[in-house]
Amino acid sequence: MRLSRHIHDINLCEDFQKGLLESQKGDLRKNFNECENPDEGCEVLHVQCRMISEDDVGEVFSMPRVVPAAERAGLKGKSYDIGNGWDFLRSDHRKQCREEMKRLKPQTLILSPPCGPFSQMLRISKFRCDDEKRKRKIMEGRVLLQFAMELCELQIKEGRVFLFEHPKGADSWTESCVSRVRDCHDVHEIVVDMCAFGLKDPQNGLPYKKGTRLLTNSKYYRLLEGKCPGCAKHQHIEGQTRIGGKWVNRSVCAQVYPKKFVDVLVRVAQREIRDRNVNEIKEVFVGELDLKSKVNIDSMIARCHVNLGHPNKERFIHMLKSANASDEIIEHAKKFQCSVCSALRLKSSHAVAKHKRAEMFNQQIYMDTFDLPIYQQKVLKMLNILDEGTGMQICVPLWKGAKAELVRKAYRKHWKRWAGTPIKAVTDGGKEFDGAMHNGLEEDGTYVEKTAAYAPWQNGACERHGGYWKETFAKAFAESQPRNREEIDELVY
Repeated sequence: MRLSRHIHDINLCEDFQKGLLESQKGDLRKNFNECENPDEGCEVLHVQCRMISEDDVGEVFSMPRVVPAAERAGLKGKSYDIGNGWDFLRSDHRKQCREEMKRLKPQTLILSPPCGPFSQMLRISKFRCDDEKRKRKIMEGRVLLQFAMELCELQIKEGRVFLFEHPKGADSWTESCVSRVRDCHDVHEIVVDMCAFGLKDPQNGLPYKKGTRLLTNSKYYRLLEGKCPGCAKHQHIEGQTRIGGKWVNRSVCAQVYPKKFVDVLVRVAQREIRDRNVNEIKEVFVGELDLKSKVNIDSMIARCHVNLGHPNKERFIHMLKSANASDEIIEHAKKFQCSVCSALRLKSSHAVAKHKRAEMFNQQIYMDTFDLPIYQQKVLKMLNILDEGTGMQICVPLWKGAKAELVRKAYRKHWKRWAGTPIKAVTDGGKEFDGAMHNGLEEDGTYVEKTAAYAPWQNGACERHGGYWKETFAKAFAESQPRNREEIDELVY
């Protein structure tokens, strides 16, 4: 039933595209009929066509937050951050990023370098911290800020759009490189209050005002304006707040873009792409007018890929063929690249052959634990249980830690209670499977086998399926951006 619904969604997208093409044909016929000299018999129709760039939106110094929302709107993009391997303190990484900007030519580039080296808190505490560490932090901050300004100047030089964001009171606004970009023609400076876009404390719900200054050369800069709507009380961005049972600095929480602000950025990008890409006039013979726009096809494919849950390329193409998609759609899908999938792709591993010993459900299970990155750069321990006979897998969050008694409790609640006692359990040599967990399995009548130390390939099936699960979770996490324990549990279960 789910596959049928997905196929129905694909067919709807294709029908929408056909209707859009017919509408465009009608508009062009109307414009042609209104030719200034109809008696002369016009044979050539002048049509403005969009110059196709590889990317519509780019994010620098940011994990995917605007790009996933842009892809849901049918745009393409890529993010560049230390979280997905880009360390801009390294000159070779900066050089590679510059080359990608020149090649991919993102129409709208969003930059938010680290503001810590320029923050008011660092200025206030300069006599309380090590002077050498403080100077080094400021030096690294200036390197990253200078690089951000270089990319802004590149966007200006090549006629594209940039948006630079930093806190209103940061010392970065007095740096010469920022002043140079600010003085460029058609660059606008805006001060906004993030509470106008819904930024609030995750624990008590009070809004963070967080005055933020923006630099942009977009002519739609007024869409970004937002002042405090008159909140009765604001939460100061200081101290800590409780998220998912753990204490997190409020300054870290305030770094997250609220959904309303992300939506505005996507809207600005859409309008800039609509306007600025119409910069080349082509002559098209009326009798041979071809209106099948590559832009519309790519947008449709991106929307389908996101709605179908980021399937791999082979499965995605299979779904399209099952929906009787045209050969042209299939060819475009083969070339399609998703920024979220690219950023979170697992490293390839060598093939390993192993004889499958279990033939029935619950005859033999594999167990291990792994670390799962979640919100605010936190790491959550997960219990991974895999049935060898059927391939069924369950991953359980261990919010209170991975001690043996807690692992035993999670195993009993999420596996033994409904599946019964397995005949054999294979675990790794971790301490979480000693003590209460090991003794409990033996009391249940389950034969326990442990793998050798530092030999994860002996539990390879569990390791491999855990990697698949983490990849799928990371894609869903990038799309939904959960911010507390309840939302993580909802995403896991």
